[in-house]
Amino acid sequence: MIQALGGFGPGFASGTNGRIRIEAFVIPSFGSINPVPSTSFSPGPVNASSNPSLLNLPTLSIGTIGGIASPLSPSGSLTSADVALPAGTTNPVTVTVNATNTPVGTIFTVKLTPQFAIASAVSTGPSTGSFSSSIASADITFPVGIISLIDAFASFSIPDQLASLVPSINGESIERVMLAAKMGQDSTLTLVTKSGKKIPAKEVMSNEKLALLWKGLMIGK
Repeated sequence: MIQALGGFGPGFASGTNGRIRIEAFVIPSFGSINPVPSTSFSPGPVNASSNPSLLNLPTLSIGTIGGIASPLSPSGSLTSADVALPAGTTNPVTVTVNATNTPVGTIFTVKLTPQFAIASAVSTGPSTGSFSSSIASADITFPVGIISLIDAFASFSIPDQLASLVPSINGESIERVMLAAKMGQDSTLTLVTKSGKKIPAKEVMSNEKLALLWKGLMIGK
């Protein structure tokens, strides 16, 4: 017998059923299986074409600053501005972030690092749109007359039932996954331990395993 049924939490609220996937050249009888599994007689790697398919990995980018779209290939440099706000622009300035494959309602942190001033951070409102494409915005006070760097991020906690999918860092378990974006760089996924140690996810996990983890994190969101 094989089961992947939702359990009961506080207040006796039941969780949703899981999924069962069986791959083998010869699949024996397992008796009762609940829920109904997907099967394959051609075992192979888990990838985007699997049934059920994996989710694409999430992305995050800086969309607009003061209504001005970020360039397609920003430099992310403190020596040359990617976006120049026109004279007369008043604070606070609205910054938008664009996300893909991320739950609607996600709250991002937007960090501003000026060239000659103290860094600051603010939270966006909950993102709107759809899971495949969403947007969020935050109002930020920019120092006048100097270049500032902008980055954005959000963290997603890893529940105990998914802990086996991620490695430990120096013997310390991973607590969350951080999705981040910086001007001039591709968005990144970073594994973070309870004490705050960080390691780029792709250094220790394959894309397929990352996609499997992300799919697990998104169930019920």
